Amino acid sequence: MQHPVLATWLVLCLAWLPVVIARWPGVFSFDAMWQTAWILPESAGVPEYWAEINGWHPPLHSLWLGGSVALGKSLFHSYSVGLALYTVSQMLIFSWCVARVVAYAYETKHVVLYVVSLAFAALFSGFSVYVTMTTKDVVFSGILALSSLWVYRTVREDHPPRLYWLWMVQGSVLFLFAILMRNNALHAYLIFAVIALIAHMAHRFNARLVFAALVPAIAIALFITGPFYRLLGIEPGPSKEMMSVPAVQLSSVMVDHASDLTEDDRAYIELLIPDWAKYDHDILADQTKQRFKTDLVKDDPIRFMRVYLSLALRYPGDFFNAWALLSAGYWSQSTTYFDESAAVTWPLMCPYDAVRAEIEPFLSIPFEIPVPELSKALDSFLMSHVEAKTPVVNLLYKASTWFWIAIAFVFVSIAFRVPMGRVMPVVILLGYCLTLLLGPGSLYRYASPLFVSIPLLLVMFCDVIAEARQMY
Repeated sequence: MQHPVLATWLVLCLAWLPVVIARWPGVFSFDAMWQTAWILPESAGVPEYWAEINGWHPPLHSLWLGGSVALGKSLFHSYSVGLALYTVSQMLIFSWCVARVVAYAYETKHVVLYVVSLAFAALFSGFSVYVTMTTKDVVFSGILALSSLWVYRTVREDHPPRLYWLWMVQGSVLFLFAILMRNNALHAYLIFAVIALIAHMAHRFNARLVFAALVPAIAIALFITGPFYRLLGIEPGPSKEMMSVPAVQLSSVMVDHASDLTEDDRAYIELLIPDWAKYDHDILADQTKQRFKTDLVKDDPIRFMRVYLSLALRYPGDFFNAWALLSAGYWSQSTTYFDESAAVTWPLMCPYDAVRAEIEPFLSIPFEIPVPELSKALDSFLMSHVEAKTPVVNLLYKASTWFWIAIAFVFVSIAFRVPMGRVMPVVILLGYCLTLLLGPGSLYRYASPLFVSIPLLLVMFCDVIAEARQMY
């Protein structure tokens, strides 16, 4: 095959096209109404905070989404056309990212793995349906996976011999855009940088080339998200997301042990988490984090830590259980996403009507359903959850499967004394997973970088096994 990336890209676009048509002009999901409020006229009555682009969601993504919708309204007098522009552009970008990762299996002579990976990417509803949703995680997952691939190819010296400076620029651009699309990327890269630096100082990994691309990207990202955003008047987002785990842990203690707490601690938590009583061993932190008073933590962090740590020591079971309910989808094989009555669920996809924005005065863009039978067939398939109920196949749909395979790769690499550099791409993915363990819940869109990286992970496994055979 002369152009494997292009051929793979075309196959994926054709495979996903029926789903895009069925979901036309795209799924205007819940967060989208906040991200597009800035394009509405002043008379719309949108709250002041949302009347301008802000840092609650990545400004880059809000500009892309809102700009596309505004362009459709301006040129064609239709928000739907604008949403379609966004959906198509997102499909082209994301499918290219997936194609680049999948095609690498072909380029490294793993033909069988390439065929299997291509079939998986083409038929996996987690990609084809996902690409129609207006969420920042779609393109982000592709870029993070590409950054891991870039590190692997750099370590293996598997890159174009000419224009080496262009290869380094490509790496910096991938790192930069991943950070601008999601803060988790910055945290993942910092974890990666610390481990890479330790390995470099121990003479186990030459980190110079990777750092030459990563360090400038982090510096530029910090400048953009800091001074540059302030210069543009972009208000930072709240730190409530960071407090998701403490919010559910303290709420759990209040729900189960309020009568055992001191009056002072109880009053403090009631002030800190006004909605603590809504907690019902939830798998998402939305109920408790929404009105979390982060100012109380900023004003008196010592008091917060005293209350938090003292209750953690008194009720470790409650703290662990509350955290586990949020994060189990990433590490537990016992979780499902189709049984809403289960104690722990991990929804791959929500019923679409449930996430559509219909809150005044925010924007709402309905489905057009150009081919009713196609949309009906897709909905029927998604709601049947056949793939989740089929033994063995359902493992492919669990983030925990690929999380533990990534962990296994690290141990296999250690056992076979694989050079440390070969493990570095997995460090990025596991570093990102670590940030998810402290997040607001287990959702497919958060774990999607793992799924996009599956072909790379399997190629790395095959390379390790091949080298082990040569050694022994």
